[in-house]
Amino acid sequence: MVGVSWTLLIIVTLVFQSTQRSLRQLLTPKEMQGRLAATSRWLTWAATPVGAVLAGALAGGIGMRGTLVVFSAGMLAGPVVMWCSPLRTSRREIERDVRTATAG
Repeated sequence: MVGVSWTLLIIVTLVFQSTQRSLRQLLTPKEMQGRLAATSRWLTWAATPVGAVLAGALAGGIGMRGTLVVFSAGMLAGPVVMWCSPLRTSRREIERDVRTATAG
């Protein structure tokens, strides 16, 4: 079961990373791509120690199982926010930008 979970995690991570990076590069002007990549990496890496401290404090207060439930619910909040955001309905604008970027 653990092997299946890790395999699924790796596949999902690879698909997500390649998709979001491709979309980010298509929608960002060339002169801003370096700044956007650096900011994205900084925010991602900065969240790791903050999450570790929060998880430790929460585990000390409510235990490991409760902490896992709280953080799992937090992970599920991301797709819900994306589903409710205007990004989901902006497919036409994204398709137009992709056609413009690949046409010339």
